[in-house]
Amino acid sequence: VVMEAVKPEVIVVLKNLFFKWNSAVIEPESEPALNELHQFLSENPEIRINIIGHTDNTGTDAYNLTLSVERAQSVVDWLVEKGISTDRLDSEGRGEAEPVDSNDTEEGRANNRRVEFVIL
Repeated sequence: VVMEAVKPEVIVVLKNLFFKWNSAVIEPESEPALNELHQFLSENPEIRINIIGHTDNTGTDAYNLTLSVERAQSVVDWLVEKGISTDRLDSEGRGEAEPVDSNDTEEGRANNRRVEFVIL
């Protein structure tokens, strides 16, 4: 993600952000992506963002919505722990409602399991 190119209302997918299976626990290999987002926010203190979690269609609608909310909140919590003000961060989960790929293959499901952000 080239953060300099980010503009308001443009959705940016956080690449290389991973969670433990069926969990909102962020995997250690996600640190570089999160550090990049943290740096972007630190260098642009006037910016507010909304972090949006998504899932694939495995599981019930209700479960997926809850998981997507929890994953987005995990990213918020990570950023707050690193010093970003909660006043600058919103989050929401959209579950499986907005796939970007087919849920018929593992690759497609992996693409649908994502966290995005948008500048407010």
